[in-house]
Parts: sequence; C-alpha cells; structure tokens
Amino acid sequence: MEAQVAPARARKEREASLLDVCEQLVKLAKKAGASDSEAYAERTRESSVKVRDGNVEELQQATSKGVGLRVFSAGRLGFAYGTDFSKEGLRGLAQSAVSLAKGAAKDQFNELPRGGQLGRGPEGEYDPAIEDIDPAWKLRAAHAAERAAGQVDRRVRKFDSTGAGDFLASSAIASSRGASGESRASYAYVYCSPVAEADGQLQTASWSDTRRRLSELQAPEEVGRIAAQRAARMLGARKVKTQKAAIIFEPQQAAGFLAGLSGAVNGDLGCTTCTACRVTAWDDICLFTPFDAGSGGQFATPIFLLTPDYAGLTVTIDIWDVGDITSTTGFVRINILDPTGAVATSPLGINIYDLGQQRSNLATRNYTVWASAPGNTVASFVALDTSRGIYADNQWIHLEIPIPSTYNPPPGQYWSMQYVTGAGTVTYDTVTVAVSLKGGPVHLVS
Repeated sequence: MEAQVAPARARKEREASLLDVCEQLVKLAKKAGASDSEAYAERTRESSVKVRDGNVEELQQATSKGVGLRVFSAGRLGFAYGTDFSKEGLRGLAQSAVSLAKGAAKDQFNELPRGGQLGRGPEGEYDPAIEDIDPAWKLRAAHAAERAAGQVDRRVRKFDSTGAGDFLASSAIASSRGASGESRASYAYVYCSPVAEADGQLQTASWSDTRRRLSELQAPEEVGRIAAQRAARMLGARKVKTQKAAIIFEPQQAAGFLAGLSGAVNGDLGCTTCTACRVTAWDDICLFTPFDAGSGGQFATPIFLLTPDYAGLTVTIDIWDVGDITSTTGFVRINILDPTGAVATSPLGINIYDLGQQRSNLATRNYTVWASAPGNTVASFVALDTSRGIYADNQWIHLEIPIPSTYNPPPGQYWSMQYVTGAGTVTYDTVTVAVSLKGGPVHLVS
C-alpha cells in the first residue's frame, strides 16, 4: 500500500527561520550585557494513530517549539529557555539569561569554542514527502497491517496494538563566536503487535519498521504478516534449563541490547563526580533474577538504592518479560515500593508504558500507554490477568517516577519490586530489570 501525499502547500515560510531566531537572540544577548552567547532552537511535529481489533483507539498530533540561550559574562554562566519567538519574547529571554549569570559563581573555563574548535554537525536526513503525507494514510496503514496479520494464522485472534505515525524536527544553532548551522530530520513508522492464542496459552510479538524516507518504508501488510508469524511461532514454547550457551541476537534485539549499553556509557570530562550519588551498580544494567511466588501470595525483592542527592530527578525502571505463570489462569500485580515499604507515589504523576519488545520504542513513541501523569500517581500495574486478556509477556514495561524535592530516606534503605499474585496463581518468572535516570547520568555530576 503506497502512502498518499497531500497536495503541495506552503512550507510554513511565514514562520520565522530557526537560524534567524538564534542569530537575533545572540544579538539581543550582547545588547543585554553578555560578552558571549549561544542559542539553540528546535521545532517538532509528530502525529500517530493506534488501532485495536479494527477500532480506532488513539489519534494524536502534537507540535512544539523552543529556544535555549546560554550567556557568559565575566566568567559567569547564565541559561534561560522560552517558546515566544517574537522580538519582545526574545528580548525578555536574553535579559533573563544575563540576569541569572550575574548571580552565578565565576569559572575561568566558562567560555564558548571558537575558530578551529568549531566543527560542522550533521544536516540530518529529511524527506519532504513525510511532511506532506496524507493524515488519513496512517489510519489506512494501521488497518492494513492488522488485517494482514489476522490472515496469517487462525490462532492470531486479537491484538495488543497496531499503529503508524511520523515525526518531523528542525533545529538551528548560532553563537557569538561564529557557530551557525541548521538541521532537519524526519521519519515515518508502522508497527503491529498481535496476540496468538492456543490451548489456553497467550503469546504476543511485534514487528515494526521505521524509515527516514517514506518511499523506503516497509509495506504495512508485510509488517502485519511478519508480526503474526513471530507471535504464532512462540506458541508451545518451553523454558530451557539453566545452562551456559551461546546467544545469537536477531537484529531488533541486538539493537535494543546495544542501545542499553550505549546509554550506560556517559561521562562529562572536566567535572567532579558526586561521590555520594549512586543508584548502586545496577544503574542501567540488566539483572536476571528468578522469582517463585508459589500458589498465591506476595513477596518483594530490593532493586536499587537511591540517596537524597537524587531529590527532584526522575527515576526510570524498565522491566522485561514480567508476569509469567505455570498455572493456566492467574493474576499478577507488580508494585514498586519506596524505602518505607509503601507503594511509591508521586503527586506529579507516574507514567507507565508498554514498550513492546524494544526499549528503543520509547524514543520513537511507539508504545502503549498503560497509565500516565498527572492522572496516575501510583507505581503499580497489572502484569497479568488472564480473565481480562492483560499480560506483559515478552514486553518491556517502562515506569517514570518523579522523586520529590523533599526526598530524604534513611541510609541504606532500598527501593523494591513487589509481586502480588491472585489465589491459585502459580508463577515462576525470570525478568530483567534496568534502572536509570531520565535525562541521563550526566545529571549526577557536580
């Protein structure tokens, strides 16, 4: 199925060029008293559609823009961010940044790169066809993928989610030391997550394709067929005995594994590490731990230690393949417990997403929202409920928990993951837990 492109339209040339915005802001910063300054602006647009069992479940379209300015004055650094691109808005932003710099500590290394230190960044990969894509195409693509999946195997009877979407971004940078550049990027995607069912067993799998150029995107029907085949092939699968064996990762799993490793490699030369800050050695590293809850009941296992230095940040917890049972029916709830032993809560709200089989789906927004801020304030979710067709089998479940600014736990108290099982539920689970900080470990340096 080919994507249809809407009739050509004006490319929003009425909007100010992002590079013009940055250059104008740099000039205003100088007038406000900055000796040096650098501005970075970005504008994004994303849209998506999600269907389930032939029905439209979610339509989303969002746009955003913003510009950040850092200024230097007498060895002091100030930073401000805003979304008002008008002349008055930019002037106020420049004045705010300069005002903040006056209250900052001096640092002889506070300066911008210049001359030979300036490089040229990538221009990005942008496809105008994605900007002009017919909005109705995403709906047709999602339906086509789902229909094709349902025709592959009679055991594929329902779906977790199927969808399509696109993303556009443009950015620019300018500085008083000669840096100047623009970049545009785009991508489109289709995904399908069918559920295969036989003899009381449920198996889900997914397949997706994301491309920078619309013409290279895999046909939605092919995405659906591959997803259905992957789900059906897992029916009747059995756990292998504990052993040492060579592991061969298929391309998607290999990419997700490497993404996790690369996310852990993060440093900031010239800064002193905060010696009191730690999330234990489990920070952004996967652990494999067998859980056996027996027939009904609950238990908890510690997963990370969080000191008061993390107050005001957001902890992310990714859990893979949680909620496996050996009984034919059952119920499993997962709670994240804070150091007091209570289920973690946040008045700011807690996001809980089903990322499917790849953690990288978070970046492309290719996930199912199980609960979201600000409405959901509890770090708890149902991992399995056979009576309602809910399961997290072969899925990454992602939680984002804001840590309050007043956070001050007793020393040595761990956060834990708690299993709560229903009566008659026999669970024996092997899960992977990855704990990290939203925004990256660079926030932990001082």
